[in-house]
Amino acid sequence: MLRLLTYGFHRARRPLPAANTGPNLARTLARTPPAAPPAGPLGLGSTLALALFFLLAGSTSPAPASAAPPQRSPWAASQAEDLVISLATFSPGVEIHTYWGHDAMVVSDPRRGIEIMYNFGTFDVGPDMLANYLQGQLTFWVSRTPVMPVYQSYEVENRDVRVRDLNLTPGQARKLADRLEWYAQPDNRRYLYHHYVNNCTTKLRDLLDEALDGAFHAQYTKPARLNFRHHTMRYTERLPPLEWLLILAMNDQQERPLTAWDEGFLPDELERMVEETTVMRNGKAVPLVRETRDIYLAERRAVPETPAVFWPYCLGTGLLLGLIALVLGEGTRRKSRAARVGFGLYHFLIGVAFGLPSLIIFLLLFTDWTVTHHNENLWLANPLLTATLLLGLPIAAGSRRALRWMRFCFVWLTLGGVLAVLLKALPMFDQDNWAVLTLLLPLHGAFLFAHQRLRPTRST
Repeated sequence: MLRLLTYGFHRARRPLPAANTGPNLARTLARTPPAAPPAGPLGLGSTLALALFFLLAGSTSPAPASAAPPQRSPWAASQAEDLVISLATFSPGVEIHTYWGHDAMVVSDPRRGIEIMYNFGTFDVGPDMLANYLQGQLTFWVSRTPVMPVYQSYEVENRDVRVRDLNLTPGQARKLADRLEWYAQPDNRRYLYHHYVNNCTTKLRDLLDEALDGAFHAQYTKPARLNFRHHTMRYTERLPPLEWLLILAMNDQQERPLTAWDEGFLPDELERMVEETTVMRNGKAVPLVRETRDIYLAERRAVPETPAVFWPYCLGTGLLLGLIALVLGEGTRRKSRAARVGFGLYHFLIGVAFGLPSLIIFLLLFTDWTVTHHNENLWLANPLLTATLLLGLPIAAGSRRALRWMRFCFVWLTLGGVLAVLLKALPMFDQDNWAVLTLLLPLHGAFLFAHQRLRPTRST
């Protein structure tokens, strides 16, 4: 349960001793206790869980700061022709924080018996972590870990461990190994995380392109097959509430045109790109992947290639929820105490399910999460919807004032939803938010109708 609440936010690993190189470094790495597999690209669905975790567990001590002196490269004594660079890809798991998969780069020197994994998915857990995350300012860093314990931990979780040995020249392998080691140094290892454009996968993609002098990027300038929203939906469709919340939270940046290069923010997509890339050797185009090694293949349903159509299910849900509001509202109008209590409690439940997320996406406007700014969903998912949470219990207790305030809120929420639909006729309102519109607009309309029926009539 704790891992579910943290969504994969593991304590950062302890920095390696600076004096170890060569066989000594290998022995030190072998003695390092295996940590839980790091999380892949994180999404906005982690926000509420993080808040719950820190409220329940309190703050934790940050990992040791990067005050260690620069470490001598373990590859300084290696010959360039002995270096082997591999991309290790780990498939998505069953817990939410593992939905995206993960990857890392492995450098090995078989002649010297050294093998090190470079992981860009590590970060500190400390008192300021939640505030930084909510502000969109979470810092990740590069860690070096032993290889086999990490492979074994993913196998225990029944997740693929797929390794692709890269067909690099000695000079390219040396360049990439040195750059990975440079990023692992205390003064260089930290970077500002962004789940789409600067994460643990894009770092590997960009470093590989640097080693290939731009030849990797040059092969992926064609239009992308999917946009950011479609990729997000296909990875989260196994948990529809999470999928809906992410659709609710993200703006039309998710629809902007991408190139195939941009799709390399996902581990599986980067692996696909590496497998399809060719490089020139002696005037001939040869595959970038020299050898394929599948250490472990899980028996699990693969992530779908395209997202399912989601809005019809949301429309059905919205109509059903709206019908419940109409039935309870009619019972309240007929002076049924049970219906009145149910009507109030139903407001409260709607507030928990939709009001709190609406408040969160409003507050995200004041953070650096740029994918939440200028969000068209705010027309019908805003703090006015949070009023259902605050006024639900007074309505259940029979408060006429609470009913009046709630009717006022639903007037503006319904008008906002209708306006959001009408604005779709304008090209600048291109956000793909039909899942939100088809769920919330019928619900708001039904609540408004129920509250209108509850208005006291004046006798003449």
